[in-house]
Amino acid sequence: ENDANAAALAEWKLGAGRGASNLVLFTLGTGVGGGIVLDDRLYRGWAEVGHMVVSANGPPCEGNCHGRGHVEALCSGTAADGIAQELWGPDADAHMLVERARAGDEAARARLAEIGEFLGAAIGSLANLFDPELVLIGGGFGEAAGELVLGPAQDAARREALAPADATLRVLPAELGGEAGLVGAALVGFEALDGAR
Repeated sequence: ENDANAAALAEWKLGAGRGASNLVLFTLGTGVGGGIVLDDRLYRGWAEVGHMVVSANGPPCEGNCHGRGHVEALCSGTAADGIAQELWGPDADAHMLVERARAGDEAARARLAEIGEFLGAAIGSLANLFDPELVLIGGGFGEAAGELVLGPAQDAARREALAPADATLRVLPAELGGEAGLVGAALVGFEALDGAR
C-alpha cells in the first residue's frame, strides 16, 4: 500500500472513520494524497485524488505530472508555502500563513478559505461519484490549517454535491495524525499474517 492508502485504512479501522462503510481521506502535506473506502473495502486502484482538476487554468503540477489546476497544485502545503511567499516574501511558509490567519490576518484567512474552496470542489466531485458518508482531512498541512480550510471545504463540497449529499456530507479532521500511515501499514501486515493462516 502507499502511505495515503495505509492512512485511509487506519482512519477507517481505528480513527475518525470508524463505523463508516464509505469514506475518502485527503492527506494535505508536501503534496496531496488520498485513500478511498467503498462498501467496507479499501479501494486498491490509483486513487490519486491530488491529481483531480479543480481549476482548468490553474497552476501547473510539478514533477512527473504535466497537468494544470490539480488539487495538489492548489491545496498542498507546498501550494500554501507559495501563497505565503507571495504575501510576505521568500522566507514565509505555510506555517506562517496558518499562524497569521489564526491571529486575524484577513489576507491569510481569505487565502486559506480559497484553498478550502478548491478542496471542496474535489470533495463534491468525489461525493457525486462515490457517495461517501464522510471525507477526512489529514496530513501535516491539513491538520495545521484545521477549520480554516475544513469549513470552506465543506461549504464548497455541499454546493457541488448532488442531493442528498449536498445536505449530509461531512468533512472532518482525521484523528490519527502523522502516525496514520504507520498504523495502516501495521494493519496491512496483520491482515496478511491473518490471511496466511
